Amino acid sequence: MIRRVLISAFVAIAVLLGGGTAAQAGTGNCLLGYSCLWDLRNFDGDDYGTARSKTSVASWLHKKGESAAANGQACRDTRYYENWSIITGNPTGSYFTLNSKTKVGSNYRDPNLSNGAGFDGVGINWANRVGAVSHTSCY
Repeated sequence: MIRRVLISAFVAIAVLLGGGTAAQAGTGNCLLGYSCLWDLRNFDGDDYGTARSKTSVASWLHKKGESAAANGQACRDTRYYENWSIITGNPTGSYFTLNSKTKVGSNYRDPNLSNGAGFDGVGINWANRVGAVSHTSCY
């Protein structure tokens, strides 16, 4: 029992420190409360997930994402922006939006950002453009 508790605690700390993952490769599934990006199409390759309400994308995946998914717990939508302003601490520029898998249940993932993304980025190539993420319509 103590061993199981210690292993669970270790896994939780690893996820908090960035050693874990918030997404499952190949499925487009994000943990509840997360927004995710993958460096390859079809949710393959390395993934990045964040539960922060707004943040820049990790430097190793900054403007290198090829597929995305959203699963906001308290927020209906996730916006994937082109840029992050160091001065204001906010995302900037153009964006596309994905719904939350849990809150809405549809249009919550996109396996190929190069042929359009989300419900407001149709026809726009978003591959290798995402630099920031923001959860919106929170309640």
